[in-house]
Amino acid sequence: MTSVKDFSQALRKLANVPSQIAPQVSKDIRKQIFKDFQKGTDPYGNPHKPLAASTLAKGRSEPSLLDTKKGRNSIKVSPMAKAGVAITVGTNYMWRHQTGQGPPARRFLPINVLPATYEAIWQKALERQAKRLLNGK
Repeated sequence: MTSVKDFSQALRKLANVPSQIAPQVSKDIRKQIFKDFQKGTDPYGNPHKPLAASTLAKGRSEPSLLDTKKGRNSIKVSPMAKAGVAITVGTNYMWRHQTGQGPPARRFLPINVLPATYEAIWQKALERQAKRLLNGK
């Protein structure tokens, strides 16, 4: 039987889980972003608008946003202090793609609702860490 003290200690350990898993979640979300680029979809699985014929005539190819990979590679996903994940983009032109200001919108970051793929990353990491802590590891 678990004592109140044991239960209290377990709760204190679990309170730190978000900050403990943020580094792994950051890596996994960045991998997911790269997968989405490769598939030519937004974080929700919706396909990006196809490239215009004039763009294809210039030698560009599908999936969009991957010709130089400069924009994609400028995306950083980092654990935040205490808990959470920060996503930053190091090139100005990628925001035009995210918002559709100029080129057609080809979103590569979530808006308003956490995508199922990101939710699954968090859930898996939470369950793995909670299990470790509750099993005394």
